[in-house]
Amino acid sequence: MVEFIFNDTHFKKFEEALATPLDRDIPGGKKVEGFVKGCTGVSAKGMEKGTIGHDYVLKWVNSDSDIRTKCAIILAWGGMRNPDRDLLFGQEDQGWVGVAKKLQTIEITRKAAFEEFTERRRKNNLKGMGCAYFTKLIYFLQFHKNAHSAKGYIMDQWVAEAVNLLVEGPDIVKLDTSLTLKWKGRSEVRQSAETSSLVSDKNTGQDYENFCAAIEALRNKINEERVVKLTRAQLDRALGGSSRAEDNDKWRPHVKKQRLEKMELFGN
Repeated sequence: MVEFIFNDTHFKKFEEALATPLDRDIPGGKKVEGFVKGCTGVSAKGMEKGTIGHDYVLKWVNSDSDIRTKCAIILAWGGMRNPDRDLLFGQEDQGWVGVAKKLQTIEITRKAAFEEFTERRRKNNLKGMGCAYFTKLIYFLQFHKNAHSAKGYIMDQWVAEAVNLLVEGPDIVKLDTSLTLKWKGRSEVRQSAETSSLVSDKNTGQDYENFCAAIEALRNKINEERVVKLTRAQLDRALGGSSRAEDNDKWRPHVKKQRLEKMELFGN
């Protein structure tokens, strides 16, 4: 079993951000009815017309709906681009739907599901859906009452960056990061630096398992002295942070600042 050591400075910053918790159920992503209507072979009957929150997705996950419908709703919540949706649902299924279906049972672990998704992606049989999106399927479908007890987490750029920052040692998640310099306002001399990351396809099932295990260790550490324990959903939300000004989130700006400093050091 891997033992995780957390960086004191970044852990304190994260605890400060937890003092003003983010709403896990805030609506976002794509308008679900319109998104689902574009999914080949999926009915949007009975769905909301607008954007949806976390609890709405959970309601569908534990319903009797077919697995493609559940996946479409999860991906709408996640804000998948329409061209990627069209690629994913328009191609002949090469087994990803079966993997998703098994996630609702004890038949498959989070690690094994990740490996099955990545193997299909490696063979070009999972067009339109990379790590950041198929881990959303793992995360949500494992809320099903019959799913495996070891639950997966969403491995998008923000949660991955957060875990890499919080855990001491080599990066757990492989990220492809870029640095962009843009002219700022009307200035002819000043430039603003911006960074962005993508979760690499080079991540393995073991990388994902270590990522999830690190989050679980973090949750245990945080909950040691809390009367009201932090849930899996709340921790996932906190690690991802927010870019909405009204949320006044302190964590994502810290992560972005650290990523920029890392890129500038790398450039030197």
